[in-house]
Amino acid sequence: MAERHLSSAGRTLEERVNMSRVQIEKVMTYLGVENPAPVIKQGRLWQRTPVNYQLDHDKIARLSAQREAEWREIQEFVGTDECLMAFLRRALDDPETEPCGHCANCLGEAVVPESYDHQLGVQAAAFLRWSSPSNACTTLIT
Repeated sequence: MAERHLSSAGRTLEERVNMSRVQIEKVMTYLGVENPAPVIKQGRLWQRTPVNYQLDHDKIARLSAQREAEWREIQEFVGTDECLMAFLRRALDDPETEPCGHCANCLGEAVVPESYDHQLGVQAAAFLRWSSPSNACTTLIT
């Protein structure tokens, strides 16, 4: 990060670190919320601060281990033969872990069809695309 104004480096920074502009922006945002922050955003420009930033390897290791443990738990959930609600309750330290009697594992069969009509899937995808908050009308009609 030799450039003082990182945004003005443009393609140079992208080429030097072999990352897309979106990836660089995510890194800069992460660095901008560190305490103390090695960079700050002023307007549209990122600027270096006099902070000598050191990557927190212990924090990264802790977060990585936590995510790996969560991933193993998800894999256990997907592969379990026990009541899914009981599994979730136990994972969330709920003292009540009685079988629900309503999930696919309790019933011994899928609770929703495993196959569907292709055209219905296309219609559902179109509905979801157009009903997303980014496409919703924000004007209130009174």
